[in-house]
This record gives sequence, C-alpha cells and structure tokens, in this order.
Amino acid sequence: MSLLEVTVSAIVTVLNVALGIYLSAPGPAPLPYSLATLMPAVCGFLASRSGSALLIISEASYLAAAAVLYSRSGLLAPLMLLYTLGVVAGLLKRRGPLEVGLSAPAGYRSAVLSLGSSLVGSGILGLVGVPLRTPAEAFVAGRAQAEVLAAALAVYATQAYLSSLASPASTAGLASLVLASLLSPYTLPLLSVLPALSGPTGVYPRGLRLRLGKVVEVVRGARVGALTVPFERGLNRNIVIVGATGTGKSTLAKNLVEQLGGLGIPVVVLDMHGEYCRWCGDCECVEASELSVDIFGLYGEEPGARAEFVADAISETYSLGNLQRIALTKALSHVYGTASGRAGFDHLLEYLWRASYGEVDLGVPQSVVRSLIPYVEKLRDVFRTGDRRIEECLDSVTVVDFSRLSSGVAAVVAEIAISELYYAFKEMGRELVLVVDEAHRVLKKGGAVARVFREGRKYGISSILITQDVGSVPRELLLNSAVLVSFSLPEVSAARYVARAVSPDDQALYERVLGKLTSLPQFYALASVAGAGSYIIKTPGPRSLSGR
Repeated sequence: MSLLEVTVSAIVTVLNVALGIYLSAPGPAPLPYSLATLMPAVCGFLASRSGSALLIISEASYLAAAAVLYSRSGLLAPLMLLYTLGVVAGLLKRRGPLEVGLSAPAGYRSAVLSLGSSLVGSGILGLVGVPLRTPAEAFVAGRAQAEVLAAALAVYATQAYLSSLASPASTAGLASLVLASLLSPYTLPLLSVLPALSGPTGVYPRGLRLRLGKVVEVVRGARVGALTVPFERGLNRNIVIVGATGTGKSTLAKNLVEQLGGLGIPVVVLDMHGEYCRWCGDCECVEASELSVDIFGLYGEEPGARAEFVADAISETYSLGNLQRIALTKALSHVYGTASGRAGFDHLLEYLWRASYGEVDLGVPQSVVRSLIPYVEKLRDVFRTGDRRIEECLDSVTVVDFSRLSSGVAAVVAEIAISELYYAFKEMGRELVLVVDEAHRVLKKGGAVARVFREGRKYGISSILITQDVGSVPRELLLNSAVLVSFSLPEVSAARYVARAVSPDDQALYERVLGKLTSLPQFYALASVAGAGSYIIKTPGPRSLSGR
C-alpha cells in the first residue's frame, strides 16, 4: 500500500462527493460552475498518474452513470471529454505501463463487510443532511427507472467484486476496507488504497428533475449551464407558463410532458385545442365528450361548500347574474343535502321547476329561476353522454381533447374533471401532474386548480398551467408556484404583472425584468425558480422534442 495510492484515492473521493453534491442539489448548484467543470479533468489526471487502469475505467464509469442519472440533459459528452483530457495529460507525464490488477475473488466475507459499511456510510450522510441518495433508496421509494436499477446493480456488484479481491488478514487491513467502503455507493471510494485494488467509481442517484432549458443569462442567482428543477414527491412542483401567442409556451409544455412520461409519473393533459394528441403518438387520447364526470359529486366537501363551488363554476362559464347565482346555489344546496348521494340533473330541474311556479322560495323572482332552466338542461345533455370515468387515467400520459365542446361547456367539464382527478388520486395516494393548456378558460378563484396549488403538494398532485392571458392567473397561484416561466409579453401591463411577482421587493430587479419580458425572442423565456433565482433560458424548439 503506497502513499500515492492513499493520496490519490482520498483526493478523487473528495472530488466525487463534491461533484455529487453539485449535481444533486436542488435549484442552482452550491458550487461555482467553473469549479465543477474542472473536477472531471482533475479526477482523470490523478487516476492516470496513479498508474491503475482499473482506477481510470471505474472513474469513467462513475462519470457516465452520473451524467445519465442526474441530468439526462447532455452532460455525458462534456464530462467524458474533460475526463479524457485529464487522463491524457496524466499519461503524458507518466512513465511505464499501467497496472490492471484484476484477479479471481479471494474473500467473500470482505464483500459482505464492504457492502455493510456502505449502508452505514449512507446512513451517516443522511443524518448530516448531505443531499445524496443511494440507488437502493431510489428503488425502494418506487421512483427509480430502469437505468437507475441497472446502475445500482452494477455499482453494488463492482463494489462486491473489488472488496472480495482484498481478503485482508490483519486488523489494519479490515479497518482499511471498512473506511474504504463507508461512503460507497456514492463514490465507491478509496478501494485503491488496498493492495491490487483500484478505485473510485459509483453512482449518485439524484432526485427526479425537469430540464427547462439552457441558461443564456443569469438575472439573479448562482451561475448554471442548464436550468433544472427538482420534481420529487413532497416538493412544490406547480409550474406556470405564460406568454404571448407563438412564443414557445406549448412547445415547452410538450417537452415537459415528454420528460414526465419518461419519469413514469401519471400525466393528464387538458387540451382545449386538440393539438397534443396530434403531437404525442404514445399518449392515450380521450375525447372530453366520452367522459362521464359527476358534477354532483361531493369529493370530500360539505354539501353547502360544494354547491357554492359548482354554482360559481356554472355562473362564470355562462356569465350568469348575481341573482341567478344565488338561486342556483340554493337549489344545488337543497339537492346535495337531500339526495343522499344520488343527486342528478333531474333532481335539480324538478326543484327549479317547482321554484319557478312558486312552490319553493329561493329568495329571487320566479322569472330569474325560470331563466336558469335552459342552462341546466343543456348541461344535463352534455354530462349524460359520456361513459368513461376520468379517474381511469392512471398510467403514463393521457390527453383529454376538449376541442369539440363549446367554450362554456368545456370549462365546466374541465373544472369538474380536475376535481374528480384530484379527489381520486388523493384517495389512492398516487402522484399526478395536471397539465392545463389555455388555463385561463378554467381558472376560477377558489376553484379546482387553486386547490391543487394550495393543497396538492402533500398528496403528490401538482399542475402545469399554460396561458396567454397573464391577468387570468390569480396572484395567489403565481406566489404558490415553484416555477414561473414567462415568454415574451409585448403588453406592458402583462409584463408589469409578471415582473412584480418575480421581484416584489426589489425595484432595480423589477425594472430589469420588465425590460427583458417585452423583448424576448421566440423560444427564449424568463424562468423564476422559487428560492433559487431568475434566469433567461433558451427552451427546446419543435425539433428538439425527440423527433416529434
């Protein structure tokens, strides 16, 4: 065991842990971007200077696994290039052949000891709050994709093999093996300090992340190359995308849907124009008219509160007057309270007809009650046609096409569908991402979307809203979003609304953001990440969507 082996392994281990923290940290990374990019080159230089071919290969496999599991965003090529340059630089200064050091396993008990030490080390890192997760954690949590499982098996198998080669007989040798394995499988560090073994490899399984785009300018925050946001369950994952027509909103939304599909999170897209089905060949497409949504479902609410919610949705959809809304609320409250779970439009219409003839007093003129009947009859016909439950949309990406429904009816169906999905997935304890295009058509104060923004986090339910009508997005939703992405906003009033939400207490930042929002090119946007910073990003164009 040489001092050079110990020194090289210790330095490379520290660099690997630092790079893992850099890659896995939520929001902008805690290390300077320039420093992080130097790490692979330094690791390559030190590995080649150590003279161990196995050390070089294992470190290269770590970098490949890190790039795949942490970003899926094009990091593999630059990481491997920098590492290769470091290896070449080290080899140019080295004399003599490289040592491979492969042989048959000699001590299986050493493998058990090494893997056990890894579990202890991962527990210690978890207790001190280091933001790294083991492959085993990711797999047990049910978030792991196939490549995570494959990398985990490769990492543990490599560690078991390398440690079995040691078979140390002395107490010092056993202590070295334990110390060498403590931080595994984050780095598989220090195994090269044991005779005939070489070193650092491993995987830093990071949390789920979504890539928003390439950073072209830092408005506020740490410098990063690509802007990614954490998308783990339990975090605030609500995203609002705004901008004028043709600026790139829907293209970014489709890219995010594609990423979510790859992560295995159920996604339901409420598509008002019917464009997502044409784009997404792998999505399951459902006509909104085929849905059987229950407008009279309570969804865990009290009858009075649900009656107000539905009455407001119908009133805003059909621009009903205040007296009409009052009468409708009272009628719905009666139906909800007396139908014992069997409420329907027939019950509601019967009650309204009775009120229109003076048999029931709803506190408004009979003519006002009578004016409600045509709207209720129209809704009855619409909600009677479908035979598929919205909560059957459990897996992969489902697109609900609203383009064949009238604007008013589509808004009501979407409002109730969001309520049903929220309640169903909440009861099942399953994750869900609702993507609402043309969100201004369904946004209502106190409605289903607002509930998702306020309460969905604890149930793993979140929403991505896309709209060109910036003013329709209540300030409450902007403040409760994890990410606000704004494409170009030529209208100054809209730009001011967004700029003030991004920089409420900083006048200089407000003026800077305002100037940028009115002049962004197509596919460029201002992305503001809560608690992290604001960036000008270049979002994926149409040709970047995996060939679609």
